[in-house]
Amino acid sequence: TGRGGYKGQKEGTPGTVTEFNNEISRLGKAGQWQEALTTLETMQNAGFAPTQVSYNALMSALTKNGQWKQSIDLFNRVFRGGVDGGGKELKPDSFSYAAALSACAKGRKWQKAFSLFDEMEKAGVEANEFTYSSLMTACEKSDQSAKAIEVFEQMQERGIKPNVYTYTSAISACENGGKWEQALGYLERMTLEGILPTIHAYSAAISACEKGEQARPALGLLERMKNAKIEPDVIVYSAAIGACGKTGLWEPALKLFQEMEDKGLTPDLVTYSTMIKVYERSGEWQRALEVMNTMQAKKITPNVITYSTAISA
Repeated sequence: TGRGGYKGQKEGTPGTVTEFNNEISRLGKAGQWQEALTTLETMQNAGFAPTQVSYNALMSALTKNGQWKQSIDLFNRVFRGGVDGGGKELKPDSFSYAAALSACAKGRKWQKAFSLFDEMEKAGVEANEFTYSSLMTACEKSDQSAKAIEVFEQMQERGIKPNVYTYTSAISACENGGKWEQALGYLERMTLEGILPTIHAYSAAISACEKGEQARPALGLLERMKNAKIEPDVIVYSAAIGACGKTGLWEPALKLFQEMEDKGLTPDLVTYSTMIKVYERSGEWQRALEVMNTMQAKKITPNVITYSTAISA
């Protein structure tokens, strides 16, 4: 079981527990969750007992690739069943719980997430920014924005400093809860604390402004992104265009649409539908029909909402 390998080891196969763990993690990031499962089996067949790290890596691999139910099942089987494949008792650590909480987030199981979090604290496993971030995401994805913000504030009350992920989760919760001013406040706080906002944080903040029908702050954030050398994507542009449309500013919206195309970004169904909505709110029905014609020319099929908005225009 040392660096010299094991009997029957094939060329290119991991030869230590650490190498197996790294391989499971690599496969998960590459989207190969089935191969990650096979690698754990190979590890056990080679006489290596999987560790907490092994199972944590496999749970993350499963969750990242949409297999959140399998991830939770694995947590229950290994950490609640009491023993691993080698017969040794295993206890979950903070990373195990963070992986299980992430699985709950994927499955929109916020109540299950809170239950796991309570279990973690009762077991004496200390919560950290990663477990809090996963719990917040579970709330946010389950349309429990107020609870996500409560968790964020509770984390800070306990002396745990937010990181880029927890701040981004908090801003996303504000987006879903229609609290655009609070979203901008969190964005400002993270900047003052020396945490650089990512495209995801900016995107959530701009979307919060769109939902709050606040075009000027949305446009200001877009410029701030560019100054920070963060290139907006289709989602960001669509949200900024939507914010303009909700306040009747069709000309700035059109300028953003053209800027987006000039940068080589391809508008999608959401972007085109948003532009039609912009024109519908501004009384520019002919422009709305032009967008419909462009969509059909580019073989983008309008949906019911797109047709309804065009008819309304």
